[in-house]
Amino acid sequence: MGKIAGQSINYAVKIQSALLPSEEEMIDSLGNIYVYFKPKDIVSGDFYWYYETNEYFFYATADCTGHGVPGGFVSMLGISLLNEIVKDKKIEEPCDVLDLLSAKIVAGLKQTDVKNASKDGMDISFCRLNKQKTELTYAGANNDLWLIRNNQIEVFKSDRQPVGFHFGELKQFNQHKIPLQKDDRIFTFTDGFADQFGGSKGKKFKPNNLKNLFISTYSHPIVEQKHIVNLTFENWKGNLEQVDDILIIGLRV
Repeated sequence: MGKIAGQSINYAVKIQSALLPSEEEMIDSLGNIYVYFKPKDIVSGDFYWYYETNEYFFYATADCTGHGVPGGFVSMLGISLLNEIVKDKKIEEPCDVLDLLSAKIVAGLKQTDVKNASKDGMDISFCRLNKQKTELTYAGANNDLWLIRNNQIEVFKSDRQPVGFHFGELKQFNQHKIPLQKDDRIFTFTDGFADQFGGSKGKKFKPNNLKNLFISTYSHPIVEQKHIVNLTFENWKGNLEQVDDILIIGLRV
């Protein structure tokens, strides 16, 4: 990488970092929450987003097409559009947010079914938590939400379509209203951890092992959970290359 290119990449990561909310900000508002964010390259195609109103906490966990610089461009577009949709337009229903986000990405990137047209987009979990923390409303595009209660895990399925261009019929997004109980654990995440090769046989970590990891840390303090997640990833990866950006948000009610 040349000196100028390197300077450009470093400047790009500064811009992206400035657009991401700080974990401290989210902790101040939400309390027991952690953000495990580990880009594969300097700039990330995964991003997270957060906003608070008088009535709700909103947060998103997203995985854009690609990683590195291409993914970073799409992630910054996603952050900008979420700010416009939720902060400026005051749209609060998660399914409506994803519908409009998808339409704006398709329009903004001039996406068509024409060969060589941009097909960039993202998989995303979008959550709205009421201030009393008694109900969470969730909508997802290829990104499920996991709820752990009393060491049992419940999977809330996302719509099997991305935000952005989609071959075939693009349907309106659905949403789930989830009643919450004290000490529930809510996990949203991208696929980078589960897809990481490692272990003694060099195989993928896989979603079931990720479920077991979250369940095994159920009773641990939230800060310790993040430490265990990181340690597990590093031990699994070993000397192998990280294959994708990684993002996990864990919330204790």
